[in-house]
Amino acid sequence: MWQRYNQTTHIFEKSINNGASWTPMPIAASGIEGTLGKANLPATIAYEDEGNIFTVDQKIRTGYYPSLVLENNGLAVDSRNWWIRNDQSGNLTFQAINDANSNIIAQPLYLGRDNIAYATHLIVAGNTVLTGNVTVQGATQINKGMLRVEGARGAGAGAVGPGIEMFFQSGVAYIHPYDATTGTYPPLSLYGSSVSTGPLNVNGALTGTGDFKSTGVYFPGRVDVAGQQSSWYLASHGSHGLWSNTGLYLSGGLWVASNIYGQSWIYERARGLPIGYSESLGITVWANGGGVSGATGQVIVSRVGQTMLVNFTIQNIYVGASVSEIYISWGTASAGLGRYIGVPVLYHDGGANWSFVMGYSNPGETFIRVSRPSANFNPGVGNQQLMGIMIVPIG
Repeated sequence: MWQRYNQTTHIFEKSINNGASWTPMPIAASGIEGTLGKANLPATIAYEDEGNIFTVDQKIRTGYYPSLVLENNGLAVDSRNWWIRNDQSGNLTFQAINDANSNIIAQPLYLGRDNIAYATHLIVAGNTVLTGNVTVQGATQINKGMLRVEGARGAGAGAVGPGIEMFFQSGVAYIHPYDATTGTYPPLSLYGSSVSTGPLNVNGALTGTGDFKSTGVYFPGRVDVAGQQSSWYLASHGSHGLWSNTGLYLSGGLWVASNIYGQSWIYERARGLPIGYSESLGITVWANGGGVSGATGQVIVSRVGQTMLVNFTIQNIYVGASVSEIYISWGTASAGLGRYIGVPVLYHDGGANWSFVMGYSNPGETFIRVSRPSANFNPGVGNQQLMGIMIVPIG
């Protein structure tokens, strides 16, 4: 290729056919000698203070922090410059710098080659949709709106150590701590002056160090069969205190600091009859010797604990000859224990005399033996009376 100097038109011209024809080089003589006009420059040259269009990729190449500086000279001193840099770790960083490009003032964001964006502080004014994992090393504040998590659970690729998971699965929203390394669930603490929830389903033990308060009733789980129930509840009442709409079973003892009030009977274990319940029995009176007849009155039996009270009043007794014992039955109410029982019995002889005679029972008997010491009952006389109360130990 030949080149020549041509002062008239161009500084240099070139020929590739040994001078047969010449082609101007890019530098014109007028551009060197006077103002270099755009018409004298090739179209591929970029201009300052002009809008340039690049149709090929542009590259800033250096072995140390290649950077693109963006300057806003309408701002205050040392508040004008930002640069975008490819740092020595291969991360794309966004940094605020001073006007001399010598001091980094802030580095709010950088993008790593590990597909992770790192933000020092991140404020999202609108909705954000994330399809990957998000790691927050500082505090996260949501001033308006809400945090929404969709999709099934999963710690995500590369997750290690403990963290809190929020996800939605099978129609249920979950919030729980989870250690992706050990596969365990650490404790979860919700703390505040008050914590409000809708329906709450607790699959494990519910423990706490404070009071448990509710405006509704409490339906305990069943111990005889698996599952929940919504028939029997515990609640409170302004006049009666703790309230239950069903029975109460205690495997231990019951201690009360005040009275026990019952609107119905209180039954003893394996008794079949309530405590303090009394029943009036028919009159069954007989005697040894000449016998008795005409007896009227009542026998009333009641039970308290392991004691039975037999209250008897027998009137209009006609006693035959040679009667030393009169027998008064308390029927099949309860048999006495294997011990002798004795009690004084008030006796009226049908005339004008009152005295005490002896009443007793032998082990296992269900009747009272009334005996007049050293004498028989007044024979041939009616309107004799026997009254007394026998305390009978029962099993």
